[in-house]
Amino acid sequence: MDPGTRSLVQTFPRLSRRYWAGPMATADLDGDGRPEVIVTGVNNPLGYQTVVAVLSAHGPAASSPDLLPSKSQPPAVLAYAPLGPEIVASVVESASSQGIVVREADTRFQLGRWGSPLGSPLQGHRQVRNRFWADLRDLCRSILTAPGHQAGLWREFSSTHAAVLKEPASFLAATLMTSRALAAAGDHRAAIQTLARAAGREPQMGDLWLRLGEQRLIIGHRSLGRAALLRSLEGSTPGRIPFDNVLFLTLDAALHDDGAAWNQAMQLWDANVNGWERKNQDALAPLRPFYRGDWNDATFDRFTPNSNLKATAVMAEWALLERGENARQVATRAAHLAEDPEIADPAHLLEAAAQLRAGYVTQAQTTARETLDSLRVAAATSYEAFVWLPVADWLMGSVLEAENSSDAARPYFEAASRITPEAWFGQQAAKALR
Repeated sequence: MDPGTRSLVQTFPRLSRRYWAGPMATADLDGDGRPEVIVTGVNNPLGYQTVVAVLSAHGPAASSPDLLPSKSQPPAVLAYAPLGPEIVASVVESASSQGIVVREADTRFQLGRWGSPLGSPLQGHRQVRNRFWADLRDLCRSILTAPGHQAGLWREFSSTHAAVLKEPASFLAATLMTSRALAAAGDHRAAIQTLARAAGREPQMGDLWLRLGEQRLIIGHRSLGRAALLRSLEGSTPGRIPFDNVLFLTLDAALHDDGAAWNQAMQLWDANVNGWERKNQDALAPLRPFYRGDWNDATFDRFTPNSNLKATAVMAEWALLERGENARQVATRAAHLAEDPEIADPAHLLEAAAQLRAGYVTQAQTTARETLDSLRVAAATSYEAFVWLPVADWLMGSVLEAENSSDAARPYFEAASRITPEAWFGQQAAKALR
């Protein structure tokens, strides 16, 4: 591997958003005498799709086109094509100016030299697909900066790029990017309409139902949200574990202390995630007692860390705080947990709660406010973040109340009690309002 190709390895996470499978291939695809690099991987935000990227070995750092900050497609990314939801890890089997072959287990994708499937009207028209990505990024930026005009913008975009959108994989990518931008802009109903319309066209795509259910849960439509999540299990890609689907159902059940929904979720873990629940009961167990505020529940003592449910480590530490553990020591451990970006917000909430308990009110207010601001952004598009939002509202209200600012605390207590009247923090917020 030449130095230019080797340097691209460090940029792969920004291309696939998950991982790259090997081996890579190099070939002079355009006949200019310099080889391009062809890699394949999985893009989670675009629907856990297998993607093929053609890269310049001598360009700047490359990134996935769904990362919005870049104004235009980075020169290093010469082509980027989604191929559909992942079944197993893919590899580039061969590449030449005649085309690319990508293999997933026993399935081979015969692609043109820029990643378009053979027979696609886009084969050989690299700039058409690149313009699709550029205009899609512009569409999402417009939604984020000037909400309210998305219907007209989408009609114009879909008319301009009708040929690309005929590809189910590209349609899925565009729908997920657009709906995510709508949700981030605060227009959850438009996001839901976008996802529902797309699910009607491509009902076999489980990720459309997954994100539809997620958005419905975020706006408080529990029954509709759970129905969409259950429907997502029917359209799940063979070979792919529907972990997020069942996790959202589990979190919803725990957040609202719904015993019947919890029992259903446990059955779904067993039926859909290869018996994951049986093997990881200790990781799941703290969820219900945490949201109940049942701090003496023995499941906290049996807790074992799990890489797929890292937030339960925060819950176990929170139980220690409520049992009377030294608050300053808990705050120190919480700050250490917050070094993991996947659980930084929950860990900072625990840190703020411990700081408040230790009497460091000013520090607690700073930590709580910064975390609440972060969660408000993340909770618009992520149910895993959303379930911590009412905790943050309750905590912010508690800090302000400790500063004798009851009027300032009221809206935070109102938000926490409205979102989760069943959870301990919702109940404490409601009590503070009396």
